[in-house]
Amino acid sequence: MKEIFDNWRDFLKENVSAGLRGTLAGIQGYGRVPMAAAPDPAEKKIDLGSDGNYSVKVVAFLNGKILLLRNEIGWDLPGGHIKDGENSFDALQRETFEETGVNITDMNDLNIKRGNNSFFSATLMTDDFKELIRGEDEHYDMKLVSADDLSQIKLPKDFRDAIEASIKLGLYKI
Repeated sequence: MKEIFDNWRDFLKENVSAGLRGTLAGIQGYGRVPMAAAPDPAEKKIDLGSDGNYSVKVVAFLNGKILLLRNEIGWDLPGGHIKDGENSFDALQRETFEETGVNITDMNDLNIKRGNNSFFSATLMTDDFKELIRGEDEHYDMKLVSADDLSQIKLPKDFRDAIEASIKLGLYKI
């Protein structure tokens, strides 16, 4: 029986996987270890350096809703400090992934700068967020908020201005 199984496995290795090369199934790793759907953006650089003086914040949309994170101060937008030698878009991807476990796409600079913060908008690639564990992360809650719910949430004026700018530019409909 073992000999039959070994022969069958060898046959599949030699014939089936060879037939998949160059096809979508072959490219995606069908029959082997699948490709990672969402690589960690921080893996792009080995040594990112220390935090710089400037921060990026993103109005992150998914299915007509905006992602908000909660910390000790209140509701927040994803984002954080730009590392020395890092550009704003890389920092935005890294920080959003660190805080949510989700990658973003379609990033747009809103050209809103308040203090040391620069504001952007982007699309979340999924709603499969990582679990936030109080005490291990700076945020302990997150939720996707519709336009109706947004009016009932206390947010800093800078954040509201960035959200309104994203909507007014027609980048996202909520």
